[in-house]
Amino acid sequence: MQAKSTVFIAYYRVSTDKQGKSGLGLEAQRAAVAHYLGSVGGSLHAEFTEVETGKRNDRPELQKALAACRKQKARLVIAKLDRLSRNVAFIAAMMDAGVEFVACDNPHATRLSQSCLPESCSGFSATFTTIAFDDSSLRWLEINT
Repeated sequence: MQAKSTVFIAYYRVSTDKQGKSGLGLEAQRAAVAHYLGSVGGSLHAEFTEVETGKRNDRPELQKALAACRKQKARLVIAKLDRLSRNVAFIAAMMDAGVEFVACDNPHATRLSQSCLPESCSGFSATFTTIAFDDSSLRWLEINT
């Protein structure tokens, strides 16, 4: 089994110019990333920020972040999976892009759960349900956010 990289590239996204100018959404994302990196002993090598709706798939800053990850053999770190997208097809394409990524709000997610969560969670605000797999069973867990 190959060891996971401790080198990270961060990608932050807010949906509106107002959110981008206020910095509030971005600061929360930066805090989540910093906390995660501290917990895993990771080092942040670059940050990319985008002010763009999650409905658009053409995101120049995300493409720059992915290129930096490939060049530095780094993992992409995002504060929350929905900052990347709520579209399952987009997440699946990201998974095929050759860059590993981790979402700070669910750092132990598997490739399967990362591809299933975005659309299933978009309608929930306080509580959502996810599937947890282990070797012997399928069980449902309620996770409060």
